Amino acid sequence: MKIQKILEIVQAWNTSLNPSSEEKEISEHRAAICQGCEFISELDNSLIAHLSPEDALLVKFKCTACGCPLTKKIFSNFKESCPKNKWEK
Repeated sequence: MKIQKILEIVQAWNTSLNPSSEEKEISEHRAAICQGCEFISELDNSLIAHLSPEDALLVKFKCTACGCPLTKKIFSNFKESCPKNKWEK
């Protein structure tokens, strides 16, 4: 994995912990796009069992095009992070 991709992943996880109002708005917009995408897939039940009930719905899902958990991916600083170019912002 390239260093740039690793840094992007770390940044997205970090942003998800304390997003600004703009980052939260963008992530919600992206989440809505992902919910209707043909590449969304539910995570393995053994992983979901360890999540708290307070976690957002998208915690249960991943992108099958890249394998990333959507709960973090939607916080990327780059719209190009969607491997199918579905995010316009």
